[in-house]
Amino acid sequence: TTQAAGAVLPVEPSAIIPHGVDLEQFRPSLSPKTQKSRRTLACVGRVREGKGTHRFVNAFIKVARQRDDVDAIAFGMIKPEDAVFHRRLLRQLEQAGLSDRFTWAGEVHHADLVERLGVCDVLVALPAYEPFGVTPIEAMAMGIPSVCSYTGCFVDLIKPGQNGYLVAHDDEVAAAEAIAKALTLPLGKAEFVHKLRDDINQRFSQKAEAEAILGIYRQLSGRYDDSAFNRPFSTSRSTS
Repeated sequence: TTQAAGAVLPVEPSAIIPHGVDLEQFRPSLSPKTQKSRRTLACVGRVREGKGTHRFVNAFIKVARQRDDVDAIAFGMIKPEDAVFHRRLLRQLEQAGLSDRFTWAGEVHHADLVERLGVCDVLVALPAYEPFGVTPIEAMAMGIPSVCSYTGCFVDLIKPGQNGYLVAHDDEVAAAEAIAKALTLPLGKAEFVHKLRDDINQRFSQKAEAEAILGIYRQLSGRYDDSAFNRPFSTSRSTS
């Protein structure tokens, strides 16, 4: 879980272990980004107010008005109960003259998401609340920086100016400014990608999670057979 979640427990936890991602699945794209003429912002999660999709759209509009080389894509299903919300966002993009620069990808199969997200440049996650929030971790494992709100694991994950930026969830001006800053990072350059990936390997990989859990068992028992942790791990997740 997260430091924030651990802080609300009635007793102080002996350890806080974050979820880890599978670095074998989430790998940097082979497509070169340093020579791209356009940049793409991405948002992953069900299209609804709770996920902050409207904040992503509004921040994109602000950035796109300043830069004509930036596009956006939203990965995630649109449920019937969110259709009115979605139509409102469509009207905003149309009124801004940016409908052709924003793609609604819908729900995407996990393997396709990894491939399509891999060619994006900055992930944006602006929910008001997130219990954990694994998507920015997956993005960083692929060498993609993130702009996130102060919630979930984002506060523990983001190192401002190094792998992304943190903003208040309801400050769309600050979000747009942070996205503009993120777009000036050395996107796609080998050293930058490796730095982000190495950080995830150390702090948020499945191996790091397993080793931390194993460490707790060792503390409790003084003896633990860790052979079970030598097997490969895997994850599977939808964009819902």
